Amino acid sequence: MQPLSWSNTVQLTLSIQHFSELRLLFEHNALPAIEYLNITIENLDTNLPFNVNISASNVQLSKYSLRETATGGTHLKHLLLRYITLNDVMILIGSITMPLLEELILIDMYDDTLDHLDQFQELCSSTYLPALKTLHFSLCFPQEIEHEWRMSSFNCNNQQWPFDNINCYMDECYMCTPDAIDLILKILFVIYNCPINLLYRHKRTFHNYGFATHISVPICTIRRRLIQWVCDQKYETEQFNKTLQIVASGHVNELHLTYLNERVSQKKDKLNETT
Repeated sequence: MQPLSWSNTVQLTLSIQHFSELRLLFEHNALPAIEYLNITIENLDTNLPFNVNISASNVQLSKYSLRETATGGTHLKHLLLRYITLNDVMILIGSITMPLLEELILIDMYDDTLDHLDQFQELCSSTYLPALKTLHFSLCFPQEIEHEWRMSSFNCNNQQWPFDNINCYMDECYMCTPDAIDLILKILFVIYNCPINLLYRHKRTFHNYGFATHISVPICTIRRRLIQWVCDQKYETEQFNKTLQIVASGHVNELHLTYLNERVSQKKDKLNETT
């Protein structure tokens, strides 16, 4: 494959299929001038919670292979990663030198355990990111992690940055099964650092109405290309308009509204009865 060479690119917004494709952006000095980088990972195998335990090795990328080839990142000031596993985030930060990075935004990092939070905290320190001024993140776990979180040291009031201003909530999320034939309802336990409005500003997909109860003012959407709102129930006009205003109060190129039929709603009711 011909190596990428975008020598004059300063700002880039990109969707990729796999985390491993990030290697193409950082190896062989493909983006020597890049300062603002926004990446969305689309592949279902790497960003959906029912495959949350997948590791970077499954897609032929590890911190060792990335360190061998990565030369970019030295001018990077802003980095946004959307829909990625926590393991992959740690590989990226631990492998690439980003001495000028001032803002790091991590939207919906997936994991199935709290065991990696210590390492995440270390990687966000001045040792790895000496210029970092702003960090916003949301971590998504299976719902049963909530009890463990309540008992963990990271939930203490005296916890150190970046866990010194955090909150949590339960979120509903509909996802396609691996065969793309049906939908599965997943209840996620989400941990985030405040304010939540900023995280929602960068979040692309929303489900049902629950997310709207966590914010008091509309989300300011600036130069957003796409917002998706998926729901499985009908709303009164007033509630629908209120939620719509919260989802997209500014300029959005595309807004996709998806209503799931009663068959899916019945599955949800059965799931609630068993939990």
